[in-house]
Amino acid sequence: MPKETSDDADLDMLKRYAAQIGEHFDTVQIFATRQEGDGAVTFCSGVGNWYTRYGQVRLWCAWRRNSIGYKPEETANRTKTHD
Repeated sequence: MPKETSDDADLDMLKRYAAQIGEHFDTVQIFATRQEGDGAVTFCSGVGNWYTRYGQVRLWCAWRRNSIGYKPEETANRTKTHD
Protein backbone atom coordinates (compact mmCIF):
# COMPACT_ATOMS: atom_id res chain seq x y z
CA MET A 1 0.00 0.00 0.00
CA PRO A 2 1.51 3.37 -1.01
CA LYS A 3 2.21 5.96 1.62
CA GLU A 4 -0.61 8.48 1.83
CA THR A 5 0.43 11.85 0.44
CA SER A 6 -1.33 14.79 -1.14
CA ASP A 7 -1.94 14.82 -4.88
CA ASP A 8 0.27 17.91 -5.23
CA ALA A 9 3.14 16.23 -3.37
CA ASP A 10 2.80 13.12 -5.53
CA LEU A 11 2.86 15.15 -8.74
CA ASP A 12 5.88 17.13 -7.50
CA MET A 13 7.67 13.85 -6.83
CA LEU A 14 6.97 12.62 -10.38
CA LYS A 15 8.22 15.91 -11.81
CA ARG A 16 11.46 15.62 -9.83
CA TYR A 17 12.06 12.05 -10.95
CA ALA A 18 11.25 12.86 -14.58
CA ALA A 19 13.74 15.75 -14.46
CA GLN A 20 16.42 13.54 -12.88
CA ILE A 21 15.95 10.79 -15.47
CA GLY A 22 15.83 13.46 -18.18
CA GLU A 23 19.45 14.31 -17.38
CA HIS A 24 20.35 10.97 -19.00
CA PHE A 25 17.71 10.66 -21.77
CA ASP A 26 16.22 12.95 -24.43
CA THR A 27 12.65 12.30 -23.34
CA VAL A 28 10.94 10.83 -20.29
CA GLN A 29 7.26 10.16 -19.65
CA ILE A 30 6.05 8.71 -16.35
CA PHE A 31 2.54 7.41 -15.68
CA ALA A 32 1.42 6.38 -12.20
CA THR A 33 -1.91 5.40 -10.69
CA ARG A 34 -3.15 5.00 -7.17
CA GLN A 35 -6.36 3.26 -6.18
CA GLU A 36 -8.65 5.31 -3.99
CA GLY A 37 -11.88 3.67 -2.92
CA ASP A 38 -13.74 2.39 -5.96
CA GLY A 39 -11.69 4.48 -8.40
CA ALA A 40 -8.15 5.45 -9.26
CA VAL A 41 -6.15 8.63 -9.44
CA THR A 42 -3.79 8.94 -12.41
CA PHE A 43 -0.69 11.10 -12.53
CA CYS A 44 1.70 11.78 -15.38
CA SER A 45 4.76 13.90 -15.87
CA GLY A 46 7.35 14.17 -18.58
CA VAL A 47 10.30 16.12 -19.92
CA GLY A 48 11.70 16.58 -23.40
CA ASN A 49 10.05 17.05 -26.75
CA TRP A 50 6.30 16.55 -26.36
CA TYR A 51 5.82 15.17 -29.88
CA THR A 52 8.55 12.58 -29.34
CA ARG A 53 6.99 11.50 -26.04
CA TYR A 54 3.57 11.33 -27.68
CA GLY A 55 4.92 9.24 -30.54
CA GLN A 56 6.73 6.90 -28.18
CA VAL A 57 3.56 6.33 -26.14
CA ARG A 58 1.54 5.68 -29.31
CA LEU A 59 4.16 3.23 -30.55
CA TRP A 60 4.19 1.45 -27.21
CA CYS A 61 0.38 1.16 -27.21
CA ALA A 62 0.32 -0.16 -30.76
CA TRP A 63 3.11 -2.60 -30.00
CA ARG A 64 1.33 -3.89 -26.91
CA ARG A 65 -1.86 -4.40 -28.92
CA ASN A 66 0.12 -6.08 -31.71
CA SER A 67 -1.96 -3.98 -34.10
CA ILE A 68 0.99 -3.12 -36.33
CA GLY A 69 3.10 -6.22 -35.78
CA TYR A 70 5.95 -4.14 -34.38
CA LYS A 71 8.76 -6.20 -32.93
CA PRO A 72 11.70 -4.41 -31.27
CA GLU A 73 14.29 -6.72 -32.84
CA GLU A 74 13.08 -5.74 -36.34
CA THR A 75 14.12 -2.11 -35.97
CA ALA A 76 17.48 -0.40 -36.05
CA ASN A 77 16.66 1.12 -32.67
CA ARG A 78 16.88 -0.74 -29.38
CA THR A 79 13.79 -1.12 -27.25
CA LYS A 80 13.92 -2.24 -23.65
CA THR A 81 10.70 -2.69 -21.72
CA HIS A 82 9.85 -3.64 -18.19
CA ASP A 83 6.36 -4.93 -17.46
